Amino acid sequence: MTGKRVAHFDITGKLGEGGMGVVYEAIDGHLDRHVALKILPPEKVANPARKQRFIQEAKAASALSHPNIITIYDISAADDVDYIAMELVPGRTLQDLLASRRLKVPETLKYAVQIADALAAAHAAGIVHRDLKPANVMITETGLVKVLDFGLAKLTDDSEVTQADATRTEHALTEDGTVVGSAAYMSPEQAEGKKVDARSDIFSFGLLLYEMLSGKRAFHAETRMATMVALLSREPAPLGEIAPGLPRELERIVTRCLRKDLVRRSQSMAEIKIALEELKEETESGASIGMTTAGSMAPAARRPANLWRWMAVPAAVLALGAALFFLLPRFRETQAPLKEVPLTSYNGFQGEPTLSPDGSQFAFVWDGGQQNAPPQLYVSVAGRGTPLKLTNTPGAAGRNPAWSPDGQTIAFVRSIRGQSTGDLIVIPALGGPERRIDEAWSLSRPAWSPDGKWLYFSASVSLQARALFVDPSGGGEKRRLTDPPVGGNGDGSPSVSPDGRKLVFVRSFSTWNQDLFVADFRDGNTAGVPRRLTSDHRNKYSPVWTTDGEEIVYVAGEATSSLAVYRVRASGGAPARVEGIGDYAVALAIAPKGHRLVYSRSFQDYNIWRMPLPGAPSGAPSGPGNSAGGAGKFLSSTRFEASPAYSPDGKRIAFTSNRSGVRQIWVSDADGSNPVALTNFTEGVAGSPQWSPDGQTIVFDARPEGLADVYSIPAEGGTPKRLTDHPAEDHVPCYSADGRWIYFASTRSGGRQLYRMPANAGDVVQITRKGAYASMASSDGKWIYYSKPSGAIWKVSVDGGEETPVVDAGSIYNAFTFCVTASGIYFAGAPDPASRTVPLKLYRFADGRTVELGHFDKPLSLHMSISPDEKWLLYTQLDSSVDDLVLVENFR
Repeated sequence: MTGKRVAHFDITGKLGEGGMGVVYEAIDGHLDRHVALKILPPEKVANPARKQRFIQEAKAASALSHPNIITIYDISAADDVDYIAMELVPGRTLQDLLASRRLKVPETLKYAVQIADALAAAHAAGIVHRDLKPANVMITETGLVKVLDFGLAKLTDDSEVTQADATRTEHALTEDGTVVGSAAYMSPEQAEGKKVDARSDIFSFGLLLYEMLSGKRAFHAETRMATMVALLSREPAPLGEIAPGLPRELERIVTRCLRKDLVRRSQSMAEIKIALEELKEETESGASIGMTTAGSMAPAARRPANLWRWMAVPAAVLALGAALFFLLPRFRETQAPLKEVPLTSYNGFQGEPTLSPDGSQFAFVWDGGQQNAPPQLYVSVAGRGTPLKLTNTPGAAGRNPAWSPDGQTIAFVRSIRGQSTGDLIVIPALGGPERRIDEAWSLSRPAWSPDGKWLYFSASVSLQARALFVDPSGGGEKRRLTDPPVGGNGDGSPSVSPDGRKLVFVRSFSTWNQDLFVADFRDGNTAGVPRRLTSDHRNKYSPVWTTDGEEIVYVAGEATSSLAVYRVRASGGAPARVEGIGDYAVALAIAPKGHRLVYSRSFQDYNIWRMPLPGAPSGAPSGPGNSAGGAGKFLSSTRFEASPAYSPDGKRIAFTSNRSGVRQIWVSDADGSNPVALTNFTEGVAGSPQWSPDGQTIVFDARPEGLADVYSIPAEGGTPKRLTDHPAEDHVPCYSADGRWIYFASTRSGGRQLYRMPANAGDVVQITRKGAYASMASSDGKWIYYSKPSGAIWKVSVDGGEETPVVDAGSIYNAFTFCVTASGIYFAGAPDPASRTVPLKLYRFADGRTVELGHFDKPLSLHMSISPDEKWLLYTQLDSSVDDLVLVENFR
């Protein structure tokens, strides 16, 4: 071919030949530059599979823009000749270099870091090289590495993910059972003709490292078949015996790369690159620890320091250092601005993200775009590619993933619909066999210790309270770490500081009253009394440490209107909002070794719906499949509308809405027209409105200063009157049938109980002793019906006394979705696991029977209300939810 012209390329000489083609040096006539021209010989074009691999190589490599990957200029055909024009790299291959000598450790690390970086980029793009060998690594005279020949690459399908399945791998270009690659440098799974993933390249990379450090191949025999037998059945000679004096950590890296067991092999080339970079820095600084021939540890030689010279440093320099120390926070703020990048935009729920240690990958949960489907665990590369589905257990959800510090595994929680307990599971980051760590009641997201030895999580210790626990990540007995105060919801959302000495968590004093606490660690346990870090009594979510351990970043606010990202110094101080990011954030994570933060955001549209009731009061239940038809959207906006309450005469409706920004109490006409805001709080939440029997006053709860109290306001408007003032949660009020009393739930005695006070405020009396939540008075004035966290409805005399169950535990949808009328108790029941709908039921006072009236098709929220004539039901429904993930670059 020398002297010939292919398209606009003049061939000047032959450079080399491989299994996939012949490479020539040529001159690009259009751009007048020297290129490497790879041509597929005509006799091989007849093989469709080989030609497809040839084309696939070009597509794969041309999609990669990386300084350590060969640049592709063009792919085409001319005069029945298929070719690829690529960057001409002057230098020699790693194979030529190894043929002449064994490489020293600094030289090996210099090249290995670049090779690892190239492969990490390829893997991030969904490309597996599958033919990594010294002949495919070019080294220039300046020491720059170029990885060549992606002719055997296998691409991950970047097509749209369907609802029916998760990530699918593009049709393999070599059929299963066909061995492709160079025998001395292939992985065991490749030698067996199995499907391969990025871990195959990791094994091949380990073989390269082994040969660079020892000067010998890890597996070598006279024939290709004998080499493959050795690869599959033997272990390479210990690297330390062949090349004594190597840094111990470098030996470990090679060993982890060369494990035949895929689960135990290193899982991420990006993590290997980081480990090699750190080792390279230590070696260059003289801090690396090696092994002597006797096996004892020997510190690398250091140049003695000139003590007197350093003692003579001018005071001005020290002063400058001090100034920089104090100005560092301000300097950090002037660095590159925060940049938000959308990570996901799939249909359905996507949330609960976690980042790999270097921030290059993220794991999250997704329901696959199927309504009410249990979410599963996925992994994806930040910024590109289709997610890889890690879990797919029928009927079970994978939730709350947490990436391990070494990047090898992900811990997550598996829960089954209808069951209160869940399993703490560990799975390889690229998929594989799962390992069960523990089982607990209502498990939270786990948090890893920096050394990867421990997993911290919260779990329920009673119906209401949670505590923090720790489990050995390798399995073993868990230990309880905290004893939260009686009466609250307990402790959750643990996160360990980068140095492993402190633990931050959320302590919940009630549903809406939460603050951050920090506990010291000593010998694997919390030491002393946890220190309160915040005191604003707002909801807190997902606290995580900054990479320097100086600050804690978290989400705070009211879920339907004011969620945002905040940061506070771990030593204490006033929290500050992180401006420019985090609207509607619900969970976040930070990459320990990168300047990246990821958060999930959720914009949910709740509206009030109205449903005509069937002939329930007569005692005849509606027919099967009847959804109490004719339901329609009634009070709606693009924000949050909830907790409707009919006035006693049925002519007006009170409700809560944040359509003006902050959740206020509103009233409208019975047909939903003429909505008017009654309250005008500047912060917090106002909700749970209920009318007085005469229709003149509305009682409600509000938390403008963090803690909830009971208020009242004239139904025609006016100034709200605060009726309670206690350092506890006083909320969910209702009037007695005669209007003389207001009943409400409170945590003032520890657990949440029912209390009573005069309608115009006054002495408060405790009514229940066995727990209570939302309440409603019977129309005959004899009973107060109330819900329990267990999903039951009980009753008690208006004056207190014996507490009696009415509707069994686990029967109601939530503590608010019931309403008492003269006929009985209307309530939303527990969701049906089969149809995934929520039944509407009536407990009839006349005969004590419960009948089903219909069902709801979408998730419900907060209170329900029945019109005085029992013809209409008002309820709150989630109509739409936009859930996705956002990446924040330059976060420090």
